[in-house]
Amino acid sequence: MKNVLLSFLSIFLFLNLASAQAKMVSKVSFEDAEMAAYQIEINIAPDRVIDLWDDFWDDRYGVDVDRDDRNRDREIYLAKEIKVDDISDKPLDVYSMLTTTEKDKSTVSLGFGVGYEVFASKDQFSETFAAAERILNEFEAYSYQKYYHQQVEEWQKKLEDARDEKVEVEEAIAKRESNIEDWRRDIEKLENDIEKARKENISAQNELSEKKESVDSLEKELRAAEQLFTRWQ
Repeated sequence: MKNVLLSFLSIFLFLNLASAQAKMVSKVSFEDAEMAAYQIEINIAPDRVIDLWDDFWDDRYGVDVDRDDRNRDREIYLAKEIKVDDISDKPLDVYSMLTTTEKDKSTVSLGFGVGYEVFASKDQFSETFAAAERILNEFEAYSYQKYYHQQVEEWQKKLEDARDEKVEVEEAIAKRESNIEDWRRDIEKLENDIEKARKENISAQNELSEKKESVDSLEKELRAAEQLFTRWQ
């Protein structure tokens, strides 16, 4: 429970510090192409950002941004000749790259190709280029909302499981306490039965002494009668 609460507190503090704005970079290499682009830093583990970037384009624009190249430190995406009215009224190529900067931090770069070896920049096709800044800022909000929504669901599930486990332990304790009380009553009854049996044994011992005396007396009477009987045969 303590860890869960601390995690929620960490999220609250983190979200108040996490907001960043996309920045323009004059030249970014997308393996086979270099162009001006916008970049933004996302404070989420890179493997999660990869999934979020795919989901973002699919959810917002119905676009499948295919991975064009990858290595341990970065993922390059290229979507060729797509048509997105919010970006341009003409088909264009979407270049994007996710670069691992730290364990839980990624840099997302985004640029547009508007023709063969022609790329949007602040000097040409500036409105299309400006869309990269807006899209990355939208992605920042999208990624944190979706990521932390998933985190909250996961922690809610962990909290529910912890509560269920707590109830199970409480029920087990209550059952044992009930058993202990039952056994205590059984022990008390057995102790009473033992005490009663002891008293009955004391009384029976006295009765046994009387019975022994009676048996001894009757044996004497029997022997005397047998002797008289033998004499008069």
